[in-house]
Amino acid sequence: MVTQTKGIVLKVIRYSDTQEIHTLFTEQMGLISLITKVKKRGNLPPLYEGEFTLRKGKNFFQLVDARQTAHHHLIRERLLSIETAFQLIHILLKSQMPLKPAPALYALFSAFLKQIPSLENLPALKAVFIAKLLLHEGHLDPDNELLSQLAVLKSFKDIELFILPKGGEKEIDNRFDDAYDFIF
Repeated sequence: MVTQTKGIVLKVIRYSDTQEIHTLFTEQMGLISLITKVKKRGNLPPLYEGEFTLRKGKNFFQLVDARQTAHHHLIRERLLSIETAFQLIHILLKSQMPLKPAPALYALFSAFLKQIPSLENLPALKAVFIAKLLLHEGHLDPDNELLSQLAVLKSFKDIELFILPKGGEKEIDNRFDDAYDFIF
């Protein structure tokens, strides 16, 4: 069975001399594992965003074709941008179950990646991403004023202007960890 979906490569692991395993966050299937031949992979590094044609295998999806639709190369121009992008990746890897579709979360992640190079207030961007993810997943505590305020911000301009209170970033990280620190 061949499937087409939008996806973003979150991580790449060398499996053998000739194969790599890619973790993709996809619009239609959520987190999936994709195995590729090293020579065929060519250009599927982390943050590669595109249209993927996949074949379902026994344990992994297999790559049939990939066409890049967004370039995130500007993220590489600042260390803080790279760190923020990989923090968002870590948040997704920690919070999402394999094969759980999350099209709204996929759209949010893609939009946030595109804004990272142009924003200065990246701690607020990460905090808003966490708040919106917690809201999306039903883990947002409505009594937490800071998270509730962040979850409803509507524009990247609002995020850029938002001033996190002292200790706010740590509080948000702790709330996220409380929601997702469980053992499988």
